[in-house]
Amino acid sequence: MRIKKIIAGNMSEGKVLLKKELGDEAVILSTRNIKNNETGKDSIEIVAAIDEKVKDQPSIEPKKRFKTDETNNENFNKLIESINFPFLEYLDKNLSEKYLYLKKLGFDETFIGPILKSISSKGSLDITKDELLNSIITRIKVENLFQKRISRKIYGFVGPSGVGKTSTLLKFAVIHKLMNSSNVLVIGANNHNFGANDLLAAYCKILNLDFEKAGSEEELNRLIESQKAYDIILVDFDSKSKYSHSLIENILILPVNSTSNHLNEQLNRYSSSYIGLTGLDENYAIQPIIELLINKNLTLCFYANGSDIPDDIELADASGIKKMILNNG
Repeated sequence: MRIKKIIAGNMSEGKVLLKKELGDEAVILSTRNIKNNETGKDSIEIVAAIDEKVKDQPSIEPKKRFKTDETNNENFNKLIESINFPFLEYLDKNLSEKYLYLKKLGFDETFIGPILKSISSKGSLDITKDELLNSIITRIKVENLFQKRISRKIYGFVGPSGVGKTSTLLKFAVIHKLMNSSNVLVIGANNHNFGANDLLAAYCKILNLDFEKAGSEEELNRLIESQKAYDIILVDFDSKSKYSHSLIENILILPVNSTSNHLNEQLNRYSSSYIGLTGLDENYAIQPIIELLINKNLTLCFYANGSDIPDDIELADASGIKKMILNNG
């Protein structure tokens, strides 16, 4: 064993000197603060040692990074597949193909599982991918709210701010006025957003729609009870509204690019069975909406794909839903 004592100005300087004298394998045995007799400055005394056998041994090269070959690439791909498709290994070939198809379209495992269980229990394992997708789409309830109503209908447009509730309401109103010659009244009940009711009133004047403002629940109740000459009454609520009325059927306006958590939050906040979608002119994934509609037994009525009134709105139907899934899967 070789022992070396070094005096340095500080520990960092001492370690550099030790490395030069003894190499990287040196072990520090002791340190103490001293006064350097030559300079008179505070210094540090370091005593270190190294085993000569260790010093003479050839250095060992560090392990090389993992280098993939064809076999390793295959294993790596299997690992990624098990992460992305965790249920795959539990399914037979027939079901696994359908699972991969729905998963790659963007559906969640919690939604896919019951679907596969259903076709398995019905003995429909020979169903094609297209038939499988059609079977999902047919489970979505749709309703045409644009057709002429025999009795007076009152719809409340609810939902988060910034999703296009007001423009969607105006499209809805103009379609009923033009297509069905309906007598339409628009009520502004947006009382938390400054100037929103005045802006809505200006739009209604341009579009030749009757307009009333409800500054309170009492005013809204009075308008609903008194304005019986109108075929359609549409109420524009703000995002903070908690108002409900037995005669009002709420249409929840949702952005199609929302996450599942956000969609469920909106459903918990607003009481509604009718759904209208906005934002189809942007990038989106429709799958969370599809899962929500089916799991919550909701009715999809229409979707808006722009800001033009009344052009950029269309009724929901199976072919349109299928096109959205395939285009954004």
